[in-house]
Amino acid sequence: GTVLIASSTIDVNVSFFAEVYPVRSGLEDWLSDLGVTIEDTLVLDGQHGQYSLPVTRSIGGSRVRQTSLVNYPYIVDVRGEGLNTDSSITTKLGQVYAPWVSPITIDNSSSNNRNIIPMLLSSDDSWTSDSYDVLPDFSMYPEIGFGQSSEETKSYVLATMIEQSFDNEKNQDNLSRLIVVGSSALFTDNFADQMSQVLRSEYRRPVQLLQNLMDWSLQDQKLIEVLRKHSKFTRTLTTLNEQEKTYWEYFNYILSAIGLMLIGLVRIIMRRKSRLRGIKLLQGVSS
Repeated sequence: GTVLIASSTIDVNVSFFAEVYPVRSGLEDWLSDLGVTIEDTLVLDGQHGQYSLPVTRSIGGSRVRQTSLVNYPYIVDVRGEGLNTDSSITTKLGQVYAPWVSPITIDNSSSNNRNIIPMLLSSDDSWTSDSYDVLPDFSMYPEIGFGQSSEETKSYVLATMIEQSFDNEKNQDNLSRLIVVGSSALFTDNFADQMSQVLRSEYRRPVQLLQNLMDWSLQDQKLIEVLRKHSKFTRTLTTLNEQEKTYWEYFNYILSAIGLMLIGLVRIIMRRKSRLRGIKLLQGVSS
């Protein structure tokens, strides 16, 4: 049937400090025989999410360590062309964050009788690093806290599916499927809880992705494709750059100020009308 592996070669645990260490799942040789390699690096992406991290800042000449919400390239924001729109697994997902994810490479020469389907891809503005220093250094790299190991950026495969018949005959009805996700943290409760705090709303995209994988593995594929073609889904909001964020922030300030001035003007007018009515009443009593 279907095998799902979610594993990276570098495990990261961030609290007040960052714990980073290499991981060996024991499946490396088996995956290599199938032509699949999970690289010993992590992907950083210019299209990324935010995360609450311990950051060292200079305050009054002293270096102070504090936890702050910062832009974090190791949380890859997968959306748009990074999602396979031809797959019922990801077509309705809209967007998903992939944390501390290792790129996946596939040797196409290992077997001709198989179908390789990339499911999650980083953006073209991404690069890789084998460094275990996963905390940003804004004093050295003010923009995003990290430097690029090379000037070249490109898209990397973060999750893929391989369909292959292990029989001698090319029987399309007897395909086995291997799904490899290059992140061991994506489906954890800890990551979902952290992202829920960052977004200030319940973050369920990894759960939705996992449910899609389970449904796809256990149900009739032709029926799922029919449902996918005739279903509607909401459009995911696009990510704003810093200039756009600043524009909308000041626009909200100006709009709020105008609203307060209008409220003040209405109150002044109401007070004047009330005062005039009082004067008229007093004049009527005097006469």
